[in-house]
Amino acid sequence: MKKILLIFVIIFFSLNLYAAKNEFRKSGFLTIKNNLIKADTKELKKIESPQNKIVLIFNHGQEWTDKKSKDCLWFADIVNLATLVKNNKISGKETLLYGYCTDHLQGDSYKKNWEEKKKLIPYKGRTKMDKRVEVISKLTDDFANLGVPRNQIFLIGYSCGGWASLLIMSQYPEKVAGAIAFMPACYGWVSKNGIKKQTGYVPGFMPLREKEINIMKKSTSLPALVFTNPDDIYEGKTSYWMKEISNLQFIETPGNKNKKYEINSQKCFIHGDGWKDPLRKMKRPGHYIWAADCFQNYFPDILNYLENRIS
Repeated sequence: MKKILLIFVIIFFSLNLYAAKNEFRKSGFLTIKNNLIKADTKELKKIESPQNKIVLIFNHGQEWTDKKSKDCLWFADIVNLATLVKNNKISGKETLLYGYCTDHLQGDSYKKNWEEKKKLIPYKGRTKMDKRVEVISKLTDDFANLGVPRNQIFLIGYSCGGWASLLIMSQYPEKVAGAIAFMPACYGWVSKNGIKKQTGYVPGFMPLREKEINIMKKSTSLPALVFTNPDDIYEGKTSYWMKEISNLQFIETPGNKNKKYEINSQKCFIHGDGWKDPLRKMKRPGHYIWAADCFQNYFPDILNYLENRIS
């Protein structure tokens, strides 16, 4: 019995240590060295030579549409961007990558049954997305007040974080130089594989999704860079409406072909803490392809976008 208990304790602490090494739950500047990412989570007070800094604010995805959680960043989410920043200067300037944790926010009507299939429930109050847009916008002001030029501040986001970045860029274009969105989506299982039958989506949130889409569409100019994938179960091909927006650069990454994910003939493996697995083994590969090593083939596109927006 004691041996079983000891084994359980060892497994428990091993799993918690693994999670701690793979997850970041506080906002801060992120750097990578020897394949390990470190986060400087000290209070944002000063930046040395801010005029010569480019700041990339990374906005994470979220598991829940309107509820709060303790989630923030995982190693796999950020390793590609950390590698990009480490290995490349942009317009000759040092680039800082700041991971911003905002999943502690919660919508005012989060207790409502938004999975109701029979009727649409009018949302009362401010949504989690409304609050994320507000605090992320405020953070750009904080960096500007520290002396970083507005044309050197960028929003970068994945999934709901990408959606929030596009909403901010479309409503407050004067605040930042640009936005990059990886697989932007934020309202659940809108469609299966992007097209065909809709399955399991949340009707109560559909009017909110349409409202936010219209905000982006009404933007006279949205100079953002958007990456999508046809196999993304959340948006996929339903995101093609973004192609209609002026100045938006739309890049569709390759989908699954013969049960393989490849970019420029390079097989895709997902990053992890000391491990690499084929992307196709993941539950949602089309949604996560931006975090695979093969996605580094798009580094030139990202660097070109950033440099063009600064100049």
